[in-house]
Amino acid sequence: MKEPIPVIPTCHYMMGGIPTKVTGQALTVNEKGEDVVVPGLFAVGEIACVSVHGANRLGGNSLLDLVVFGRAAGLHLQESIAEQGALRDASESDVEASLDRLNRWNNNRNGEDPVAIRKALQECMQHNFSVFREGDAMAKGLEQLKVIRERLKNARLDDTSSEFNTSALSVWNWITDGNGVCNGCFCQLPYRKPWRA
Repeated sequence: MKEPIPVIPTCHYMMGGIPTKVTGQALTVNEKGEDVVVPGLFAVGEIACVSVHGANRLGGNSLLDLVVFGRAAGLHLQESIAEQGALRDASESDVEASLDRLNRWNNNRNGEDPVAIRKALQECMQHNFSVFREGDAMAKGLEQLKVIRERLKNARLDDTSSEFNTSALSVWNWITDGNGVCNGCFCQLPYRKPWRA
């Protein structure tokens, strides 16, 4: 090797997220400041915060987290569904919202390539929400994310398959995840380091 290899810090693992019980049931706080279950909402893995990892997850504990709490959530869901009996049908407005989202992608063939939008998102996150963070840069990054979200509204999908279309499934998730990370960063000002720093 004669030339340097570019190295960029990346996100390996997300910690924190939706507060949950060990059964995967999502929690919120009521007006008295007490934890209460959000009916029908479950989370496990990186998106969940069961608070078992402390300030930083130790190597190898990610898979253990998924196995233990994924199983616990599955068992709880199995019991809950058996107790509920018949499940309710989706409302007409639910179906319309889903069809609108699907048709938005199916009917747009002339928009911007989402790959270019993803690159803009990656650059925004790298420059404004990377390892070392400052409030001014993060505020600038949030403004950039608003512009990127607008660009995404006019994006096209080259993959038009109707089954397992990962492009369609993930395209909005990029921005949603980015916004979650950014707002989480603002909640941690001044910047807090991991336990071994």
